[in-house]
Amino acid sequence: MSDLGVALWARFERTGDQADLDQAVDLYQAAMRATAADHPNRARHVSNLGIALQRRYDCTGDQADLDAAIDRGRDAVQATPADHPDRAKYLSGLGGALQRWFERTGDQADLDAAVSAYTGAWEMDSGAPSFRIRAAMAVAELVAESAPGRAADMAEAAVRLLPEVPPGQLGRGDQQRALGNFAGLAGDAAALALAVASRSARPGRCDCWKPAGRCCSVRHWMPAATSPT
Repeated sequence: MSDLGVALWARFERTGDQADLDQAVDLYQAAMRATAADHPNRARHVSNLGIALQRRYDCTGDQADLDAAIDRGRDAVQATPADHPDRAKYLSGLGGALQRWFERTGDQADLDAAVSAYTGAWEMDSGAPSFRIRAAMAVAELVAESAPGRAADMAEAAVRLLPEVPPGQLGRGDQQRALGNFAGLAGDAAALALAVASRSARPGRCDCWKPAGRCCSVRHWMPAATSPT
């Protein structure tokens, strides 16, 4: 069921057919319900459902989907040991749902919750670099106005981790999405640094990112996508 859900999700991303996304949600939900609470695959099924519900919320704006996505994201995190590599992915997914909720409410507590989830994903040293990078850049974006120094630090850390991402780790997906997610990251990070650094400190901080930025060729990052697995 879960594998078919992944296939339907991929087709939805190509075609935009809402029926495929709806069916994927149904299949992920069925896979979750059919899996015992103590089964090692349950957290993955729960996370997949949460991610698919987020995507459907993006399409429809249905608050019920976002509520359920947050619940499933929390369930996936709680079901995963603190040192498990997949926890970074699940925390990142939860962060995405909480960020959407903050965008809906504008409440500082909701922003703090999203930042906390993303930060937890970033701090998972055992997690896949691709998810850690996305989480770090999400934190940088969310705190850019309130804590620009922290934003610059997170962006710098994300750039430094870029060379650790194997070309195939980012999943199968659209090449333009790969470019959108990663190709401009070094430039975004440098802009944040310039916004907060003193004039004397600016050159050194930006220059130290050049080796990491150079390795991010178009070919290195293709293909890439964030999707259920």
